[in-house]
Amino acid sequence: FAFDKISEDWCKRNPVNSFPNWSCGQEISIRLLHAFEAWYIFNNSKKVTLLNNSKKEFVKDHIKRISLTRIYAEAQCNNHWISEASALFVGGLWLRDKRLERLGRISLEKSIDKLILSDGTFSQYSLTYHRLLIDTIVQVEIWRKRFNANNFSNSFREKFINAIIWFSCFIDEESGDGPNLGGNDG
Repeated sequence: FAFDKISEDWCKRNPVNSFPNWSCGQEISIRLLHAFEAWYIFNNSKKVTLLNNSKKEFVKDHIKRISLTRIYAEAQCNNHWISEASALFVGGLWLRDKRLERLGRISLEKSIDKLILSDGTFSQYSLTYHRLLIDTIVQVEIWRKRFNANNFSNSFREKFINAIIWFSCFIDEESGDGPNLGGNDG
């Protein structure tokens, strides 16, 4: 497949933990989540496939790098924590690694509990980051369901639903745009 060749070329040109594509745990997490989705799509969305050796190594390299800065991501107390916990959880599902899946789940539950208020407000007070939050958790839910993993807690689900409702109150239905609320909007 052309996608596999492009992926292999990217890996050759971006060795693990070198160059700018390995400097940020959140960006690594987002890349990993997108790789999972691409692999699923290129498999004609029939089922989750077993990882071949090169894909398994790709996932392990990403998980290892994310794990190195997990405490830093949590200390940031922002969207980095959510993205990285999400990648650990989904990576655990793909690798069929219960310990990793559990670690990601616990961290994700904790981050959602701490960073989303009961009314759905996200701690960064930014529509841009709120949209990233929603996109990331939607990916997590898609993979949780595809792997028939246990539901997240009721509190997690309630806060996420409230985050979607909160976000929708600010978005123009025609344009999809919203007001600039925070320093990272606009």
